[in-house]
Amino acid sequence: MKLNLSIAISLLTITGAAVTLTRCNGFFAQTFSRSPAELYGVKQENQTEVLAAADVPSAVAQAVKDTLAAATKTWVSSGRLEFWVLGTDRAAAVDLAAAFCERRVARGDMSERDCLEDSENKDHGFLMYQAIGAEALASGNPRMDAAHNGGAEWGIHRMASSLPLGFAGFLGIAGEGDQITILHEYWHSVQMSFMQPGDHGTTFGGGPLLAHVAHHVVQRLSDPALLQHVRETGAWFGEQLQGIADRTGQVRAIRGTGLMWGMDVHEPAAAIIGRAFEKGLLLVSAGEHTLRFLPPLVITKDELAAGLSILESVIQA
Repeated sequence: MKLNLSIAISLLTITGAAVTLTRCNGFFAQTFSRSPAELYGVKQENQTEVLAAADVPSAVAQAVKDTLAAATKTWVSSGRLEFWVLGTDRAAAVDLAAAFCERRVARGDMSERDCLEDSENKDHGFLMYQAIGAEALASGNPRMDAAHNGGAEWGIHRMASSLPLGFAGFLGIAGEGDQITILHEYWHSVQMSFMQPGDHGTTFGGGPLLAHVAHHVVQRLSDPALLQHVRETGAWFGEQLQGIADRTGQVRAIRGTGLMWGMDVHEPAAAIIGRAFEKGLLLVSAGEHTLRFLPPLVITKDELAAGLSILESVIQA
């Protein structure tokens, strides 16, 4: 494991976002007033359908259903969602494509001709997913593909995947890998249901999600206990850096405040950074001869001491 003394305040921001996204299931529906949620008929319930080719084992289809149900429960419902699962048999894939087109035609979404042509699309067609699964089994080279393939114009999320090899028990693949892939694609459906273009597209852009995260970060940063920790730990950190400078004679200057510090060294900073990396310590520079330290505001003295020990040894080398 690498110790990192250069992680900035952004980590605290990420922590705040993680808490918001995983623990506040109703957050999205309550926050994004400009969202297209109505388009997908979003309700606080599982609205996912799993439709599998005839050669896909029922246990595999059920595992996909269970994964989507867990995603809906943990995060939020993204609305009406169709998840089409392809196997490895081409005839079964053609039949599933026909069933898909029958549904689209019955609902007035597409013409039968356009839909059948789309099933052969090399970017997302049903036959593409079938070919991926068949090639994976024939070659013994594990590969699964899944994607969110639109559907907004029909008021649904349209998803498809090749055979989940782990769920099917093939090639020694763990089922967790299939779950990660499916959860990744489900998250795209959540984004599309509750975010308009531009809501989250710029580093400093506003938006309900970013504003909520920023509010959490400001609250955290204004916590008197955290500020006291930063003052005390920062002062101790500066003393330790000065001690290294005094003992090694390889440091020109130490400057900083709180938990933001710089160390000017005689040799090129890149050389020290390289030696530190070999010993498991990640450092960054701020110029040719300056090491920059921006540890997390919640870091402990014990964690800092572990990094400082390595730092001193590589400066003396």
